[in-house]
Amino acid sequence: VYDSGATTDGGNIASTSLLSLKVSPGKAYIRGNEIEKTTSTFIDMPKARAFNTINAGIITYDVGNYLNITNVYGTPDISFISGETTPYKQISIYDTKTSTRGSASGTRIGVARTRTMEFSSGTAGDTSSVYKLYLFDFRPFTFLTLDGTPSPTLEVNHSNGGVQVKGVTSGATGWVFADGTSAGTVILTNVSGRFTTGEKITASDSSESDQIVETSGNADITIDTIVTKNVSEARQVHMTDDDSGQHFTADIVLDSVATTESFILLDATDSNGANAEDNIIAEVDKIPLGLNRGATGGTGSSLKQAQLKLAEKNIGLFKLNKETVKTLLTTNNSGASDTSYYLRRQFVTTANSVGVITLSAGANEVFVAHSEVDYTVSILTAGAGGTGNQGDIVSFSTGFSGGGSSTITVTNNAAFGNGAKIKVIATILKSSAAAKAKTVKLMKQCKVVSGTTDAYGTRPTDKTISLGRADVFEFAAVLDSEDTGTDAVAPILTIGTITGNFIKGERVIGSVSGAAGCIITTSSPISYVLKRALGHERGTTTQFVVTDIITGEASGAYATVSAVTTGSTNITERYELDTGQRDNYYDISRLVRKPGVGLPLGRLLILYHYMEHGTGDFFTVDSYTDVANQMTYEDIPTYTATKVDPDAPKPSGFYKLQDCFDIRPRAEDIAGADANTETVDEITGNSFDFYN
Repeated sequence: VYDSGATTDGGNIASTSLLSLKVSPGKAYIRGNEIEKTTSTFIDMPKARAFNTINAGIITYDVGNYLNITNVYGTPDISFISGETTPYKQISIYDTKTSTRGSASGTRIGVARTRTMEFSSGTAGDTSSVYKLYLFDFRPFTFLTLDGTPSPTLEVNHSNGGVQVKGVTSGATGWVFADGTSAGTVILTNVSGRFTTGEKITASDSSESDQIVETSGNADITIDTIVTKNVSEARQVHMTDDDSGQHFTADIVLDSVATTESFILLDATDSNGANAEDNIIAEVDKIPLGLNRGATGGTGSSLKQAQLKLAEKNIGLFKLNKETVKTLLTTNNSGASDTSYYLRRQFVTTANSVGVITLSAGANEVFVAHSEVDYTVSILTAGAGGTGNQGDIVSFSTGFSGGGSSTITVTNNAAFGNGAKIKVIATILKSSAAAKAKTVKLMKQCKVVSGTTDAYGTRPTDKTISLGRADVFEFAAVLDSEDTGTDAVAPILTIGTITGNFIKGERVIGSVSGAAGCIITTSSPISYVLKRALGHERGTTTQFVVTDIITGEASGAYATVSAVTTGSTNITERYELDTGQRDNYYDISRLVRKPGVGLPLGRLLILYHYMEHGTGDFFTVDSYTDVANQMTYEDIPTYTATKVDPDAPKPSGFYKLQDCFDIRPRAEDIAGADANTETVDEITGNSFDFYN
């Protein structure tokens, strides 16, 4: 209703601490007197600021989405150890059980990432024991067999994949997964829509005017067959390690899925792996045979297939016990944290000459007492004289001591021998845990320049434009130079003497024009972009004028405008922001062009606000700190999940991040993203190859 700092109808100074109540025009009788209001009246009311304190509140990590695995060799990477492990390293899903432990078997049908692994049943260390492998970011493959060889091939410009393939007829899209894509077969991930056989395809890096994929003889290529894989076909998981013999493999425990039908299953029977040529022919009369549906209520048959357990419990956000949380820090102890939580962390260590290993936790951390669920141990390199072999899973039950302290010791000379290299997933209790920070960065600039074979998302005409980093919470403007050879530029205000100090990214208001802008630079000449002033209709803006005194909304600094220089054409209304927030991680943020709007004519300049993630394990309300009134409590983002847990007391996929415990990791920055907010980014790497 009011700009910050303005005077309200009630004579108060407008601020976020006040609530404005609107009384509409009308007539009323008060104590027998007729009162008529012909215009709206706004009444100020202080917002509630009292709060209650809850001590010893408990939140349960209710996570599912796991596969039961057995015949385990090694363990997956789940956290970072320099030179040893990669956090949430990608694992491959194969369609054939292990033939040689430590090696992949069959055909890769998808990829995923591992959250953790834990003991489930059996005798820990036996190859027959069962473990739970918790997964996220599972991406099954779609295989397209083509009727010709693309020239150039679909991975020639982008060796890790990331080329967008689109069906000319169906409009379906997918992203090339390079490892395994060959001359006549294309592997796609993250497919949207349904490709159809016989249709032509386009490639986002094609130099052809219509982008249709062709052979070396310029013949358009079409799709011969389409095979889409899913988790039910999974039989083995495999992770490749840089060190020989230190890979991770396991067989997936299959479930019996009942069916009312009786059948003989012939799956993937032709040379392309499709369900064709699979009729059963009678030996005498050569007539195909059919099988009838089982009787209602009959036992029918059962299928053996892989199943993700509790797949609906697959999100890295956990709601706190109360809403509108002010802080998780204590008020009576100088704002110290009183939060404790359990976490899984990976260690790599070496046994000494008598088979003793020692692990140390960090500050305010203790190891939990031993249980097979809480400690998973594998041998990376066998020790001299020990019975344990490379890849073996070993129980920590023998010789374990130190539970409840910051250091544990395990003595097991029989298994480890002298010098065994050990990989451990351990459960730790961390107390006085502080949330990791989200540092607000304002008015970051990213220019987008044309390039025919450049990565998808880095060219002005791409429907989706990558911003190269995660957790963008607002985009301020998209400017179009309308010339493919000229960079887009922001408008400029030339100003006189500045009283005070402007803050980069703050909103400034013109005293005469009433225009509102967000400033990019803080000294004359000031670059800026227009922001809608309050009271104006959506889609309209007011320009600054000479003699305006611009005042910073957050800093209070002010100066007089002596000249206004128009910048490139503002096409912000053509785009929507995808923040990149996902159920289990912060993906790369991007702009998506709205349907039916015109393409940009030249180069683009995008201006946006984002949050840089600090070190640590989780985010809470205390992670967010305001800068220039751009991240106040009211501005803390929300998230709507793609899956809803039906077993929750109040099923809801809507998360207010100030009321959550957020353990989602983030995707790493793409090539061209610079941490210096004064540097203009130009993203050059692939944001959609899903390689990192």
